[in-house]
Amino acid sequence: MDDKKQEEEEEEEEEEEESEAISHQTFVKEWEQIQSSPPPPISHIRWEILLDNPRSDFSVFPPSNHEGLHISYPQHHQQQQQQQQQQQLHVLDSNAVDVNGEDAIKEDEDLDVPQRVTSSPCEVGSRRALDLLFNSGCLALRDALMRKLRLGSGVLRAKLFWVASLVRFRIGANWGVVASALWWSSLWHLWWWWWRRRRRLKREKRDSFILLLQGQNEKISQLSEQITRLNEILLSRRRIPILDSS
Repeated sequence: MDDKKQEEEEEEEEEEEESEAISHQTFVKEWEQIQSSPPPPISHIRWEILLDNPRSDFSVFPPSNHEGLHISYPQHHQQQQQQQQQQQLHVLDSNAVDVNGEDAIKEDEDLDVPQRVTSSPCEVGSRRALDLLFNSGCLALRDALMRKLRLGSGVLRAKLFWVASLVRFRIGANWGVVASALWWSSLWHLWWWWWRRRRRLKREKRDSFILLLQGQNEKISQLSEQITRLNEILLSRRRIPILDSS
């Protein structure tokens, strides 16, 4: 019983899948027919709109198309007619733009497809080969540079180690001489620094004393000049005028 139920369920599922596939195919075919059908001409659309317009109070043609006839109609109908015409033209223009845009998109897709397909397998293979060669050349160059850098760093490390070992050996052999030389050189440098500092201080003191003496001499000279001027003024005041007897 269970096997029969499973078989029936499987058959129902297969029938549902087949019906879905058939409905999908029919929908695709209908959609392709709608896309492939050309749009109706604009004049025909306008004619149908004019015929099917229930709001228009006039038959077939609008009043502007009655040639040679002077028809008097109210201003309200005029405004309604103009608004209807503007709406119809706007709708027709939007439909035409949509149709033209879809056609342009289809043409671009049709043009893009051969451009994508035109690349031959030979060209693809040559491009891949060039890419591989370029990548392999870059890798080889990088490996060569890294090898040279490692070699140079190894040589430099060996030379530094050799110099350090040589200096260490010589310093260890002549440590007493080097220590005494360093002690005497440091002592001589200290004495030289102390002597130069003392000499500089003496020179500064002497220069300051000379400047002080110069300032005192200038003040003394100014005071002597003031004293002479005061004496001259006093003498001029004490003079007695002498009258001639003649």
